[in-house]
Amino acid sequence: MEHLLATLEHIVLGNSLRAWGLAALAFAFTFVVVPTLRRIVARRRRARLDEAARLGRPMPAGVDLVAQLASSTSRLFLLTLALYFATRILALPPRLDHAFEFVIVVTFWLQIAWWGVEATRYGLNRQLGQGDAADATRAGSFEVLLFVARIAIFSFALLLALDNLGVQIKPLLAGLGIGGIAIALAVQT
Repeated sequence: MEHLLATLEHIVLGNSLRAWGLAALAFAFTFVVVPTLRRIVARRRRARLDEAARLGRPMPAGVDLVAQLASSTSRLFLLTLALYFATRILALPPRLDHAFEFVIVVTFWLQIAWWGVEATRYGLNRQLGQGDAADATRAGSFEVLLFVARIAIFSFALLLALDNLGVQIKPLLAGLGIGGIAIALAVQT
């Protein structure tokens, strides 16, 4: 038993074998459990939508939105989430830790942006569903609104990711504001 404990304290690449084992367990647990929960939520959402359609009543909006957001979570985000939990256990060299931090922050904000787009799509679909389905103007407006929302959401997420990575975004925001004023003045004439 003492030999096993001594082996677990053996240092490999700056971390004990115990830390490597815990990091591997955290990664595997996160990478298996969270996607499984995502699949369960997606399956239950489909079943509830079928049941609601069969009974002729809509699903509660909040429950449906949360289920749609959960099912739209990307595998890259789940992989990054597992990587995040694993790297919190290990003591990594500063450059590698910075690289992991960069990947985690960018992936996190991309997923937040994607959730924002999906929530916008959900809201627009609910609004579109209240009118005549054959209304071509509404369908065209839907696509335009979704495109504008997608650009705004991803731009906002990019700015937040840059801010989290330590980039000064105030000068960028000032430049965007001045550019916006110039475009507005040019459109007037």
